Amino acid sequence: MKITSLFWALYACFSITTFAQESAKPAEYYVLIDASHIETKQPVSSAKFFVTNEEGKRVFELRADAAGKASAKLPRKANYLVECIAEGFMTLVMPIRDLRPQNVVQFKMIPAKKEVETFAQLEKGKTITLKNIYFDRSSPVLRADSQPELDALAEALRQNPTVRIEIRGHTDNAGDFDLNVKLSQERCQAVESYLIKKGIQRSRLQSKGRGSLDPIAPNTSEENRKKNRRVEFVVL
Repeated sequence: MKITSLFWALYACFSITTFAQESAKPAEYYVLIDASHIETKQPVSSAKFFVTNEEGKRVFELRADAAGKASAKLPRKANYLVECIAEGFMTLVMPIRDLRPQNVVQFKMIPAKKEVETFAQLEKGKTITLKNIYFDRSSPVLRADSQPELDALAEALRQNPTVRIEIRGHTDNAGDFDLNVKLSQERCQAVESYLIKKGIQRSRLQSKGRGSLDPIAPNTSEENRKKNRRVEFVVL
């Protein structure tokens, strides 16, 4: 009788412990991201998704599969931003708030309509923003859809052989200041290298990474931060 009572007491303790462990298991959160053409509804398989947290730090980068989809487990319950980049389309950003175990983010991709700058007047002291220059998120690698505008700039420099320019890179204020300065400098150098490959003499080019020092809008929203992430040049 005593042995039987002891058995059931141990069994009850084990069951309670197991239940408590299962109850204490942290919740898991997942995100499914989908990118499709806004008009044709076809998947955009070239899409890249960049997920950042509230502090502006990248959590991870995903690439769409053939169906334009990607999924991942989120590290913790928090608010996130998902940025979608695809060549030939406008860059879109969507938030993930009020996290649930399964979270779906759908991007309706809008084809980019670009008016390439001709840089007709290169006046001394004038600052010109390169409006159609694109890099991968937190990367100095130029995307292919930056080429038309850079080709136009190279042609303008060829037509004005005495003109010298300083290329300036800017970031928003998210993340480490020194890393932002380094990234902006590397992006300037990527633009400079492209122009040199197009036949522009190195002596006509300077580059300066300014990081987050020169915002053109308050860094209070994603839309404003996007404006501050830019590359421009000054005619010397």
